[in-house]
Amino acid sequence: MILTKLTTSNFKKLGTRELYFSEGLNILCGENAKGKSTVLDAIEAALFGMSTVPGKKEHIPTWGQTSCEVSLTFLHDKTQYTVVRSLSSSTLYSNDNKVVANGNSAVTLAISELLGLGVKDFNLFIKSRQGETAGILNFGATELTRKVEEFGGIAKLDELIRASRSSAAVSKQVIDSLSNPQNLAEMLSSVDAIRKDIAEKTAELKRLLEQ
Repeated sequence: MILTKLTTSNFKKLGTRELYFSEGLNILCGENAKGKSTVLDAIEAALFGMSTVPGKKEHIPTWGQTSCEVSLTFLHDKTQYTVVRSLSSSTLYSNDNKVVANGNSAVTLAISELLGLGVKDFNLFIKSRQGETAGILNFGATELTRKVEEFGGIAKLDELIRASRSSAAVSKQVIDSLSNPQNLAEMLSSVDAIRKDIAEKTAELKRLLEQ
Protein backbone atom coordinates (compact mmCIF):
# COMPACT_ATOMS: atom_id res chain seq x y z
CA MET A 1 0.00 0.00 0.00
CA ILE A 2 1.24 3.48 -0.91
CA LEU A 3 -0.43 6.48 0.73
CA THR A 4 -0.92 9.44 -1.60
CA LYS A 5 -3.30 11.92 0.06
CA LEU A 6 -4.98 12.57 3.42
CA THR A 7 -7.76 15.13 3.76
CA THR A 8 -9.25 16.06 7.13
CA SER A 9 -12.26 18.17 7.99
CA ASN A 10 -12.63 19.23 11.63
CA PHE A 11 -10.50 16.28 12.77
CA LYS A 12 -9.08 16.98 16.23
CA LYS A 13 -6.25 19.54 16.23
CA LEU A 14 -5.56 19.01 12.51
CA GLY A 15 -8.76 20.86 11.70
CA THR A 16 -9.29 21.05 7.95
CA ARG A 17 -6.29 20.42 5.75
CA GLU A 18 -4.76 18.33 2.97
CA LEU A 19 -1.56 16.30 3.24
CA TYR A 20 0.19 14.71 0.27
CA PHE A 21 2.60 11.80 0.53
CA SER A 22 5.36 10.72 -1.83
CA GLU A 23 6.34 7.13 -2.47
CA GLY A 24 8.97 5.93 -0.01
CA LEU A 25 9.86 7.51 3.33
CA ASN A 26 7.82 10.50 4.54
CA ILE A 27 8.90 12.38 7.67
CA LEU A 28 6.66 14.54 9.82
CA CYS A 29 8.55 17.20 11.79
CA GLY A 30 7.25 19.58 14.41
CA GLU A 31 7.22 20.53 18.05
CA ASN A 32 5.36 18.51 20.63
CA ALA A 33 1.54 18.70 20.55
CA LYS A 34 1.49 20.07 16.99
CA GLY A 35 -0.42 17.14 15.46
CA LYS A 36 2.17 14.63 14.23
CA SER A 37 0.55 11.73 16.07
CA THR A 38 -2.86 13.06 15.08
CA VAL A 39 -1.92 12.53 11.44
CA LEU A 40 -1.34 8.86 12.24
CA ASP A 41 -4.66 8.78 14.12
CA ALA A 42 -6.41 10.20 11.04
CA ILE A 43 -4.84 7.57 8.78
CA GLU A 44 -5.86 4.78 11.14
CA ALA A 45 -9.37 6.24 11.49
CA ALA A 46 -9.75 6.30 7.71
CA LEU A 47 -8.63 2.69 7.36
CA PHE A 48 -10.28 1.09 10.37
CA GLY A 49 -12.91 3.50 11.68
CA MET A 50 -13.33 6.43 14.04
CA SER A 51 -13.56 4.01 16.97
CA THR A 52 -9.77 3.57 16.77
CA VAL A 53 -9.17 7.21 17.76
CA PRO A 54 -8.13 7.47 21.43
CA GLY A 55 -10.62 9.16 23.75
CA LYS A 56 -14.33 9.74 23.52
CA LYS A 57 -16.05 9.91 20.15
CA GLU A 58 -17.51 13.35 20.86
CA HIS A 59 -13.97 14.70 21.36
CA ILE A 60 -12.85 13.77 17.83
CA PRO A 61 -14.22 16.88 16.06
CA THR A 62 -12.11 20.01 16.32
CA TRP A 63 -13.02 22.15 19.36
CA GLY A 64 -16.32 23.90 18.76
CA GLN A 65 -17.39 21.55 15.96
CA THR A 66 -19.87 18.66 16.08
CA SER A 67 -18.91 16.73 12.94
CA CYS A 68 -15.71 15.64 11.25
CA GLU A 69 -14.49 13.67 8.25
CA VAL A 70 -11.31 12.03 7.01
CA SER A 71 -10.49 10.95 3.47
CA LEU A 72 -7.49 8.79 2.58
CA THR A 73 -6.33 7.94 -0.93
CA PHE A 74 -3.88 5.08 -1.45
CA LEU A 75 -2.56 2.74 -4.10
CA HIS A 76 -2.69 -1.03 -3.72
CA ASP A 77 -1.89 -3.59 -6.43
CA LYS A 78 -1.87 -0.82 -9.07
CA THR A 79 -5.40 0.27 -8.10
CA GLN A 80 -6.21 3.58 -6.46
CA TYR A 81 -8.67 3.56 -3.58
CA THR A 82 -10.23 6.37 -1.58
CA VAL A 83 -11.91 5.81 1.77
CA VAL A 84 -14.10 8.53 3.26
CA ARG A 85 -15.26 8.34 6.87
CA SER A 86 -17.30 10.53 9.17
CA LEU A 87 -18.52 9.86 12.70
CA SER A 88 -21.49 7.89 11.36
CA SER A 89 -20.77 6.86 7.76
CA SER A 90 -18.06 5.35 5.59
CA THR A 91 -17.52 4.60 1.90
CA LEU A 92 -14.67 2.96 0.00
CA TYR A 93 -14.19 3.85 -3.68
CA SER A 94 -11.94 2.37 -6.36
CA ASN A 95 -10.10 4.49 -8.93
CA ASP A 96 -13.07 4.54 -11.32
CA ASN A 97 -15.17 6.10 -8.52
CA LYS A 98 -16.97 2.79 -8.11
CA VAL A 99 -18.28 2.07 -4.62
CA VAL A 100 -16.41 -0.96 -3.27
CA ALA A 101 -18.05 -0.97 0.16
CA ASN A 102 -20.46 1.20 2.10
CA GLY A 103 -21.01 1.42 5.85
CA ASN A 104 -18.46 1.41 8.67
CA SER A 105 -18.30 -2.35 9.27
CA ALA A 106 -18.37 -3.22 5.57
CA VAL A 107 -15.60 -0.74 4.72
CA THR A 108 -13.40 -1.89 7.59
CA LEU A 109 -13.83 -5.52 6.52
CA ALA A 110 -13.11 -4.68 2.86
CA ILE A 111 -9.92 -2.78 3.75
CA SER A 112 -8.75 -5.53 6.13
CA GLU A 113 -9.20 -8.13 3.39
CA LEU A 114 -7.61 -5.85 0.80
CA LEU A 115 -4.49 -5.15 2.88
CA GLY A 116 -4.36 -8.55 4.60
CA LEU A 117 -4.27 -7.10 8.11
CA GLY A 118 -6.66 -5.79 10.74
CA VAL A 119 -6.39 -2.91 13.17
CA LYS A 120 -4.48 -4.95 15.79
CA ASP A 121 -1.84 -5.98 13.25
CA PHE A 122 -1.72 -2.41 11.92
CA ASN A 123 -0.91 -1.09 15.39
CA LEU A 124 1.58 -3.86 16.04
CA PHE A 125 3.62 -3.72 12.84
CA ILE A 126 2.78 -0.43 11.13
CA LYS A 127 2.05 2.12 13.83
CA SER A 128 3.83 2.30 17.17
CA ARG A 129 2.48 4.96 19.50
CA GLN A 130 4.78 7.01 21.72
CA GLY A 131 6.32 4.79 24.38
CA GLU A 132 5.04 1.60 22.72
CA THR A 133 7.94 0.78 20.40
CA ALA A 134 8.82 -2.19 22.59
CA GLY A 135 5.35 -3.63 22.04
CA ILE A 136 6.59 -5.99 19.36
CA LEU A 137 9.29 -7.36 21.67
CA ASN A 138 6.68 -7.97 24.36
CA PHE A 139 4.31 -9.68 21.95
CA GLY A 140 5.68 -13.12 22.72
CA ALA A 141 8.14 -15.14 20.63
CA THR A 142 5.67 -17.77 19.47
CA GLU A 143 2.92 -15.34 18.46
CA LEU A 144 5.41 -12.91 16.90
CA THR A 145 6.92 -15.71 14.82
CA ARG A 146 3.43 -16.71 13.68
CA LYS A 147 2.67 -13.13 12.65
CA VAL A 148 5.92 -12.73 10.73
CA GLU A 149 5.27 -16.00 8.90
CA GLU A 150 1.71 -14.91 8.16
CA PHE A 151 2.75 -11.62 6.57
CA GLY A 152 5.73 -13.18 4.81
CA GLY A 153 3.62 -15.87 3.15
CA ILE A 154 5.55 -18.60 4.99
CA ALA A 155 2.30 -20.21 6.14
CA LYS A 156 1.32 -20.72 2.50
CA LEU A 157 4.71 -22.25 1.80
CA ASP A 158 4.23 -24.63 4.73
CA GLU A 159 0.86 -25.65 3.32
CA LEU A 160 2.48 -26.33 -0.04
CA ILE A 161 5.17 -28.47 1.58
CA ARG A 162 2.56 -30.44 3.53
CA ALA A 163 0.50 -30.96 0.37
CA SER A 164 3.61 -32.15 -1.51
CA ARG A 165 4.44 -34.62 1.23
CA SER A 166 0.86 -35.87 1.21
CA SER A 167 1.02 -36.30 -2.56
CA ALA A 168 4.25 -38.27 -2.23
CA ALA A 169 2.70 -40.52 0.41
CA VAL A 170 -0.35 -41.20 -1.76
CA SER A 171 1.85 -41.86 -4.77
CA LYS A 172 3.71 -44.47 -2.74
CA GLN A 173 0.40 -46.05 -1.77
CA VAL A 174 -0.59 -46.18 -5.44
CA ILE A 175 2.62 -47.94 -6.32
CA ASP A 176 2.17 -50.36 -3.45
CA SER A 177 -1.42 -51.03 -4.48
CA LEU A 178 -0.58 -51.95 -8.06
CA SER A 179 -0.55 -55.52 -6.89
CA ASN A 180 -4.22 -55.04 -5.86
CA PRO A 181 -6.15 -53.53 -8.84
CA GLN A 182 -9.33 -53.13 -6.77
CA ASN A 183 -7.74 -50.28 -4.79
CA LEU A 184 -6.09 -48.60 -7.77
CA ALA A 185 -9.09 -46.47 -8.87
CA GLU A 186 -9.57 -45.08 -5.37
CA MET A 187 -5.89 -44.24 -5.05
CA LEU A 188 -5.79 -42.48 -8.44
CA SER A 189 -8.78 -40.38 -7.39
CA SER A 190 -6.90 -39.30 -4.25
CA VAL A 191 -3.85 -38.35 -6.33
CA ASP A 192 -5.96 -36.11 -8.61
CA ALA A 193 -7.49 -34.36 -5.60
CA ILE A 194 -4.10 -33.69 -4.03
CA ARG A 195 -2.61 -32.50 -7.31
CA LYS A 196 -5.46 -29.99 -7.60
CA ASP A 197 -4.83 -28.83 -4.03
CA ILE A 198 -1.11 -28.36 -4.74
CA ALA A 199 -1.87 -26.38 -7.91
CA GLU A 200 -4.17 -24.03 -6.01
CA LYS A 201 -1.65 -23.48 -3.19
CA THR A 202 1.18 -22.94 -5.71
CA ALA A 203 -0.87 -20.27 -7.49
CA GLU A 204 -1.62 -18.57 -4.15
CA LEU A 205 2.05 -18.67 -3.16
CA LYS A 206 3.06 -17.15 -6.49
CA ARG A 207 0.54 -14.34 -5.96
CA LEU A 208 1.98 -13.60 -2.50
CA LEU A 209 5.55 -13.55 -3.77
CA GLU A 210 4.61 -11.10 -6.55
CA GLN A 211 3.12 -8.58 -4.09
